[in-house]
Amino acid sequence: MNRPGSSSRDSADMHAGLASAKVRERMVDRVRELGVRDSRVLDAMRLVPRHLFVDEALASRAYEDTPLPIGHGQTISQPYIVARTAELALEGVADPQRGRVLEVGTGCGYAAAVLAQIFGEVVSVERVRALHERARIEISTAELNRWLQDAVRRHEPAMAQRGSRKRPLKFFYATQTGVRPPAFTLFCSEPGAVQPAYVRFLENRLREAFDFAGTPIRIRLRARSERAAAAR
Repeated sequence: MNRPGSSSRDSADMHAGLASAKVRERMVDRVRELGVRDSRVLDAMRLVPRHLFVDEALASRAYEDTPLPIGHGQTISQPYIVARTAELALEGVADPQRGRVLEVGTGCGYAAAVLAQIFGEVVSVERVRALHERARIEISTAELNRWLQDAVRRHEPAMAQRGSRKRPLKFFYATQTGVRPPAFTLFCSEPGAVQPAYVRFLENRLREAFDFAGTPIRIRLRARSERAAAAR
């Protein structure tokens, strides 16, 4: 007979173990042994926690190199297939951060999450509504931009150095990419002048504000002009 509360503690212990970087590293080692060599793909596979994309009953098998059922007659692809697909998508792409990828068949969202660590924009479509809803973590644009205004107000960004003049960096707008783990685009006056430490600050504030504790979050910066061009 289990002690009171032992089940919840066991579950927490299991998830803590699955969240370990060593567990994902072993998965990456297997993928590498099977022939995937691109370091950008391997780094993305290390980052995205696969156990968050499967049912809890199957979480202990999340890092095996095998497909697992996700319901509705569908499966989460084996890690090697996800990695090899991403590697093939990178062929001939000079600057992935400026690239756009279309994925047909979101499933649970794992492959889209891996691709989002590599490419600047990922568009993923899913015909099964239940899977589509499961794969999305959505924050309303209004909420996201209230958060952005508050975060910048609380911690002013660094100044952009241009010759002998310093100009304040300005953030205008934020949008969310419909993948899991969440990815966000922030439009600002001079994205190239934003220090990496400030991006990490914003990612941490975003994680706190929307309760993404322990979830990888990626913020991509774009120039305001790119937003205007996309709107046309």
